[in-house]
Amino acid sequence: LEDLDVCIVEFLVGEDAFVFGHSKGAVSIWSLDTGNCGQLDARVIGVFQTSKRDDVQDIAVSPPAVAQPGVLLLGGSVWLAAAVGTAVYIWESSGCADAGHRPVQSLSAWDHRGTLNHAPFFTDRHQAVSCVRLSDGPIAGTGGCR
Repeated sequence: LEDLDVCIVEFLVGEDAFVFGHSKGAVSIWSLDTGNCGQLDARVIGVFQTSKRDDVQDIAVSPPAVAQPGVLLLGGSVWLAAAVGTAVYIWESSGCADAGHRPVQSLSAWDHRGTLNHAPFFTDRHQAVSCVRLSDGPIAGTGGCR
């Protein structure tokens, strides 16, 4: 990750974590913790590699970051989508939040749910998906821990 540029940032679990979209198709998830002397420490809790040819153009999370702590504590999940080149990669958090612990701990496990290849829809092979959105409908945020 140290050799990769950060292309885009989105918050997770309120402001307790964030996701970076990097150059060369990497996606990383970071947790923020209060360290010694009240200083803020950041640590990597997940890294996904997509296409190494293309940079991450956009990232979407669902439900919104402000709603995620409650969703995770109630056994739901967070969905993450990244637009990279001609594809959109989709993951769902699969960790469980325990009562008495920070909900961000449930973001240490993710399942790849799919890759949507858009290349057949483009007339030029150099075109890319530049924007991705996830619905906050009935499916988003309902999987995982029961």
